Amino acid sequence: MFKDVGKGIMRLAKIEGWTTFIFCVILAIYFLTDKGGYHSWSFYTDNDIYALYCIILGLCGFVSAWPLYGLGQIVDDVHAMRNKVSPEKEEKKEVKQEVVLPEL
Repeated sequence: MFKDVGKGIMRLAKIEGWTTFIFCVILAIYFLTDKGGYHSWSFYTDNDIYALYCIILGLCGFVSAWPLYGLGQIVDDVHAMRNKVSPEKEEKKEVKQEVVLPEL
C-alpha cells in the first residue's frame, strides 16, 4: 500500500485534474445547448453565464492539480535520494578492516 507513494500521488493528481476539467466542460456544453430565457437587456442567457463559470472552474480544477503533482515528484525524488548510496559511505566501509593481532 505504501510502496511507490510518489508515483501514486502523481497518478492521483492526473486523474483529479483531468476528471474535473472534463466534467466541467461537459457541464458547460449542457448549459450552452439548453435553451434559457433571454433577458430584455442582454444578448446572453443565464445558462451562458453558467457555462462560462463551469469552464473557469474546470480550468481552476486542472491547474489546482499541479501542486499535488509537484508534491508527488518531490516525494519520489526524496525517496530516490534516500536509496542512493553515497561514495563517502563506500570509502568508510573499505577503511574499516579487521586488525588481526598475532598471539604472544
